[in-house]
Amino acid sequence: MDRSYVNIETLPRVFSLAPPVRSLASMVDHPFAKRQVIAGLQICIRFHGTAESVTVDIDGKEYGAKYPHLFIKREGEVHHIAEEGMADSFYFTYPYADAPAVPDDLVIREIALTPEIHAHIHRVLELLPHCCESGIADRIDGLCLQLLIELLLQHGHYGAVSEETERIRKISSYLQMHFTEVLDFDAIARHFGYSPRSFYRHWQQYHGIAPAGYVAQLKLNEAKRLLTESSFSVAAIGKRLGYRSSAYFVYCFRQHTGQTPLQYRKAALP
Repeated sequence: MDRSYVNIETLPRVFSLAPPVRSLASMVDHPFAKRQVIAGLQICIRFHGTAESVTVDIDGKEYGAKYPHLFIKREGEVHHIAEEGMADSFYFTYPYADAPAVPDDLVIREIALTPEIHAHIHRVLELLPHCCESGIADRIDGLCLQLLIELLLQHGHYGAVSEETERIRKISSYLQMHFTEVLDFDAIARHFGYSPRSFYRHWQQYHGIAPAGYVAQLKLNEAKRLLTESSFSVAAIGKRLGYRSSAYFVYCFRQHTGQTPLQYRKAALP
């Protein structure tokens, strides 16, 4: 059995940005514990085992899943595994008082070992031999939180969306990055696999506003930010946001807010 276990609970942290991890372990061919009483919150990833799946009794109720799977173990639970077997796994544990919130209905669930999950685990394992060095515990805390987020996004309440919703979100992301440019919505639709008619229908169903209105709102929000957080002139802001003229920027801003950009800036500044 190849086993690596590190307790970092008492190591000093430079910051308090992520919940502090108590311990971590990476194990190869680790035999199942027949009985285990859980302390804290343990986030366990089992990659594969000697059987196709595993079944565990938790406080008298049976749970099971095929490999690979995520196994959430909670404070005070008593676990029993009847069958013999071994598994390769990685886990990290939080003290009960500092544990992040995890959905109550998430106990054991099959997962996809995505490149993001592999990358986070790999980086944590690279840092473990240096865990007592300055700042390393903070980095491990941050990486474990990112890993937990990736795992939870696969849980039904977080990540189960339709293909159409996912495509609309991709287009929304594209518009977030390019809203100051001249946009051809029909061409964007075709690039993401839509006919223009189908795109506008799905977009409206998801956002409740036309793509042009969505982009106009992005421009307005950025205009408000620039008016309050920068010293750029109204003309410069209008140019940065892609308006065809300063006068048209002032017109659009006033249509949405009831104020000219200068009036908004004066009212917003202390």
